[in-house]
Amino acid sequence: MGNRSYLYLKNQKRAVYLFEANNSLPFFWISLLDKETLKNKLPDWEKSNLFEEFHNAEEYLAQQLNEISINEKTFLANSAKSKAFLQNHLPRTVPLYDDFIKFIKSKFELDDYLEFDITEFSAFYNSLDDFYNAIDNDLEAIETNNPSKIKFLFVEDLISSGTGFEMLGRKDFALLPSYQEALKSRTLPKIIDKQKFSKKALIKYIIMLIICPVFSFVAYIMYMKEGLTFQTVLILILNVVFYCFSIFGILAELKTYKAQKN
Repeated sequence: MGNRSYLYLKNQKRAVYLFEANNSLPFFWISLLDKETLKNKLPDWEKSNLFEEFHNAEEYLAQQLNEISINEKTFLANSAKSKAFLQNHLPRTVPLYDDFIKFIKSKFELDDYLEFDITEFSAFYNSLDDFYNAIDNDLEAIETNNPSKIKFLFVEDLISSGTGFEMLGRKDFALLPSYQEALKSRTLPKIIDKQKFSKKALIKYIIMLIICPVFSFVAYIMYMKEGLTFQTVLILILNVVFYCFSIFGILAELKTYKAQKN
């Protein structure tokens, strides 16, 4: 398990998940944004960050609205600008980028917005400002036509750092020759090695671990009242999963902290 990001289309009637990323933030996703959109979202992130610090985790998860949204017009304008940038400096990426854009465009329906659920990845940064500046840096690279400033794109792996992975259960994009070629030729850069100890992530995992016994108690009460029902078993299984996830997360952060100290 890890810190996941999602790219999906949404309107009032549906949500269609297209791509996901695990412990990475794909550059192709970033290229669909612009500095103004990102700047306008920062106040929401800051409010959500404060809410997380001063309220319990369940309330935070219920209240947060961290996704960035863009309409189809903005998507087309930003992708055209970014394609020109890639053609000038990184032509190897263009066939896959073209298919990526065409695929998303083909899925748009009336009143759809393209949603970026990426704030979980911010746990790898020491502060929200650091996370914001990292994304803004790559947008600045596109706007100033300066490829040397890019931090999120690795041509050695145009899947995790480019498109992300097509969502489980979908196969239409993953079958395209450009995606298959990128998948076959990918060599994993050491992205994780660049990640630093995050106090914010450690606190998140500790809060999750503290909450776990509450659900254990709920499952016990349900078992005593109703016996071994499907709902009880499901809660128990999820409870075990969150125990493991939070414990492994805590250990990983402590290991990173120890490595940095050494």
